[in-house]
Amino acid sequence: MSRDPEPEIKFWSLFSIPALPGISASSPSSKKLEIKKTQAGTMAPALPAAALLADYAFSYAKGKVLYAAVENGLPDIFAKQGEPMSPDDVAQLAGTDPDATARLIRAMSGLGVLDENAEGTYSLSSVGQLLASDKETGKMNPLAGLILHFNEPNTWNTWNELSRTIKEGGSGWEKTQESKTHESMWDFFQAHPDTSGKAFDAAMSGLSSTQVPQLLQAYDGFKDMDELMDVAGGHGSVLAAITAKYPNIKGINFDQPRVIQTAPSIPGVDHVSGDMFKAETLPKASNIMMKIRVHILHDWGNTASKTILASCRNALPAGGKLLIVDFVIPNPGTAPSEARQFPVLLDIQMMMMCPGGRERSEQEWKTLLESEGFEISRIVPLGPGSPSVVEAVKA
Repeated sequence: MSRDPEPEIKFWSLFSIPALPGISASSPSSKKLEIKKTQAGTMAPALPAAALLADYAFSYAKGKVLYAAVENGLPDIFAKQGEPMSPDDVAQLAGTDPDATARLIRAMSGLGVLDENAEGTYSLSSVGQLLASDKETGKMNPLAGLILHFNEPNTWNTWNELSRTIKEGGSGWEKTQESKTHESMWDFFQAHPDTSGKAFDAAMSGLSSTQVPQLLQAYDGFKDMDELMDVAGGHGSVLAAITAKYPNIKGINFDQPRVIQTAPSIPGVDHVSGDMFKAETLPKASNIMMKIRVHILHDWGNTASKTILASCRNALPAGGKLLIVDFVIPNPGTAPSEARQFPVLLDIQMMMMCPGGRERSEQEWKTLLESEGFEISRIVPLGPGSPSVVEAVKA
């Protein structure tokens, strides 16, 4: 098994935590604020220990400020205006309280989402522009969707059960009030299509639109394939991109009947309906992929994942490839904490939201796949802050 080298710019080099005012660096547990060079070539401050912990304690405020801004349409108001605006003008257009809006806007500028001018006016920064909806279609920006999804009441109600989940096990979702009226988180999203469901769909579509170009650039294995089935492929947008670049590939888009019945016609792609938990419903295919839009196996525990893998194994010939597009947590002692931070926090997210859901380390992927007759041939990182392609072969 081989692991391709990480991209030059590391995920953790894209983020730096600003120093907090009012935090003294003179305590015994604090170090003098140092400046270190990141692998991206930029200079980032190394926070004293006390300031770092204080920032962690207050981190919830950052997400909630952005959530309130997006929910009230502030990025779109700034984008539509196209020039610096006063808080009063923004409040009038948004239909919000002027004083509270002015304070929210000031907080947004403190997070670097807005640029503050000496005249007391504000405009979207390059970061803030990523939260504005598409001007032509009005479609929600995927990063705005992420902000809404991770900060909406349903998500926070679930995370509020973390301490209890640590004590009792299970998932956070099954301990919430929402779980008493909805069978699963997915049912909750379907029951709230204009709020929770809309935010989740925007977030996941955004991940897909971002990761497909990364996949096509980083993974070179498609050139040797003549057939590829995307299990839980949705409407087939990922296969459409792959077959457009590699027209020699015959695509098979596999998903539930309710999904397939609304899938558009795609040149070179056949839509097939079935159930990935029932091996007999999967058509035979030379190669199989799971999955960009929602990383399939991280939604499930090992028992359910083994059932899905067994279905895939049944559909593949000897030597057929299985591509799993998902996060890989570095094995213990092999990477700095900054490199592990995102996937391990996402692992907690999966524990809270999906019964059995989890991210896996390289060793855990190896153990899981070998249990169902697959051998990992290589792991290809897609890019900073992105999943990897775990390429396995049917033994």
